[in-house]
Amino acid sequence: MGFESDETLVYRLWDVFQDVAIWSSDYPHHDAEDAWEGLGHMAELGVPAEAQRKLMGENARRLYGIEPVLAIKERIEQYEPAILPW
Repeated sequence: MGFESDETLVYRLWDVFQDVAIWSSDYPHHDAEDAWEGLGHMAELGVPAEAQRKLMGENARRLYGIEPVLAIKERIEQYEPAILPW
């Protein structure tokens, strides 16, 4: 089951969804929230760190058989987006 950052039902019932839900982005819509906003909502609602890891990537990694490569633990406040050549 996919969910976006502003769909707080998953966060409120994290114990039901923690093993089956996968965070998704509504990019490129102008009002899309990013993963950091989803993590903020989870923190506000007291979702445990282990459930956050599952919802924000571990479940997707397991479903698609992706090996873990990198985990970002701090939000980068200032950055320059890459300009793609196309």
